[in-house]
Amino acid sequence: MTAHWLSCGGTVPAATTSQWDWGTFPQWLSALGTVAATVTALWIASRQRAAQERVLAGVQKEKAAHVALEDLDREGVTVRNHSQTPVTNTLLVGVEVYLDEDAGEDVGWLTVGRARARGEPQRQDLLPAGDSVRFTFTDWSSPEGLTLDPSLRWGNPRVTFAYTDAAGTRWRREGADLPIAWGGTPLPGVAAERRRAVRRKRWRRWGQQRRTAWKNLRLGLRGKGFTQKQRRERHRKKKGMQSSGQG
Repeated sequence: MTAHWLSCGGTVPAATTSQWDWGTFPQWLSALGTVAATVTALWIASRQRAAQERVLAGVQKEKAAHVALEDLDREGVTVRNHSQTPVTNTLLVGVEVYLDEDAGEDVGWLTVGRARARGEPQRQDLLPAGDSVRFTFTDWSSPEGLTLDPSLRWGNPRVTFAYTDAAGTRWRREGADLPIAWGGTPLPGVAAERRRAVRRKRWRRWGQQRRTAWKNLRLGLRGKGFTQKQRRERHRKKKGMQSSGQG
């Protein structure tokens, strides 16, 4: 048949493999090296960016710690901005003090409740660098309903205040503790870390689902039901039959 087809003017097609240029082994090796180098460069850039974001976040936290409390007493407290940039919306979030009562010589002083107050002014819109504002404690009251008489001994007030830095991040600080980011503009790297946390959570959930599916498949092959719900249902039925047989 081939001879007849050639006699009619046909040509034999070339081999199929010759129509594709698969290249040589060095070319494949070079391409794989290029891909590996690109992936490595992207990974290194990602790590460097994450490190830079951590440094920037640390610097911002250090600057936020320069806003501190001074001259704290029962009458009020001073908030001073020791940083080089102004802060805004400074206010007292909470003022609380523990109250002690004399229970006698044998027992001594016992904590019987708390007292809370609010600060005046309620808010300082702008606190320039190096400046301070004095908040006065007013409207003392006890959440336990105690009468604030002179026989009670007052402890040191615990003051929590909040402010917004020049970058727009809202901070909350309790006493001399380190400030905590409380809203506003996120710190550098926070959004990326949240995305990584979401991916890790999804990966763990997928792994758990995969393990559960594999376990159910093995149970099904053994004739013990494909789901734990079916296993519990069979166990209840078996237990009910045993209890009815004993009755």
